[in-house]
Amino acid sequence: MKKLLFLIAMILPSISFGQVLVSKFKLCKDEPFGNFPGRKGLETKFKVTSDKDLKYVKFHYYIVNNVGDVISGLERGITEEGKEYIKPKVFSITGPMEPGKTYSPWVGAILQTHQKVTAMPYQIEIVYMGSNESVFIDINKDNINDYFPKLKWIEYNRWNKAL
Repeated sequence: MKKLLFLIAMILPSISFGQVLVSKFKLCKDEPFGNFPGRKGLETKFKVTSDKDLKYVKFHYYIVNNVGDVISGLERGITEEGKEYIKPKVFSITGPMEPGKTYSPWVGAILQTHQKVTAMPYQIEIVYMGSNESVFIDINKDNINDYFPKLKWIEYNRWNKAL
C-alpha cells in the first residue's frame, strides 16, 4: 500500500506540471508599414518540457488594462454561479512539437488600442499526439512562475455586469 501511494505521489506532479515553459508572453506592436496605429500582436516563446510530442498548445489569455480590468472578449461570456464572466481569447498553436525543442509562434491583429495593456495567461490547454483529449492547466498567482517565470502576476477582474 505504501508503495502504491508513493507511486501515485510521483506520477501526479508529472501529469499536471511541466509540459511547457514559457519564456516570452507579451503584446507587441503590429503596425505593418505604419498602418493601423495601436494594433497589437502577441509574441510567445516556449520550450516543450513534456516527454511526449504535443499536437496542440492553446494559450487562453486576457488583455488587462492598467487598473486590472479585462478589456478583451467583451462580446462573449460564461455564466457561473449567477455571474457572467468575460471569455478569454485563445491562441492555438498546431504541432507536432517535440520534447526539448523551443518554439516562437506569434499572432497579429488581436487588439487595437492606445492604452497600456498586458496579456495575462488564464489557462494552458495541451493535446498530446495520438490523442484528442485536452489537458487544462489553470494559471494563477501560485503557479504562474512554474509556467511563465518571466511574467509578473497581475490581479485582474474578469466579471462584467454588462454581458
